[in-house]
Amino acid sequence: MHTKRQKWSIGIAAGLLLVGSLAGCKSSGVAVTSGGQVIHVDIEVPTDLSEGETKELAVSVGNRGVSGMKNVVFEVELPAELVVLSTVPEEGLNGTEMTSPSGNKMFVYRSANIQAMTTDTVRFHVKAAFGAMEKSGDIRVTAWSEDLPGDKLVETKYIKLRR
Repeated sequence: MHTKRQKWSIGIAAGLLLVGSLAGCKSSGVAVTSGGQVIHVDIEVPTDLSEGETKELAVSVGNRGVSGMKNVVFEVELPAELVVLSTVPEEGLNGTEMTSPSGNKMFVYRSANIQAMTTDTVRFHVKAAFGAMEKSGDIRVTAWSEDLPGDKLVETKYIKLRR
């Protein structure tokens, strides 16, 4: 049997553990800061594509928290198996494009401020060029901000070849 004092101590310890786990937490496309920002990365892609098929992919970086985030940067790396036909960033996103030594396309976007409960999205129109591959390389999104704890938040997905 626990005394009243022991129960109170256990309750405080559990509460501190919960708060500590939320502040500075990063997991599966979501990072939480102690300042009330909750950055969320989402990659919307089809699960599979036929060779030569064209589709739209969407990459979103959002703030699900209660205060804004400043100077949010996110890199989108698309594998060589997805030929980029066009990109459509939302208004207010400044972006640059480059090719990595591996042949992947890199897109870097900067948002000056993502307000609480808003999302910035970039849409990519791509064409599948799998060749002999059974799936694409990783579609990788890396996001960071001055407000984000630790280093960077990374989310990846891939697309399978539909036969």
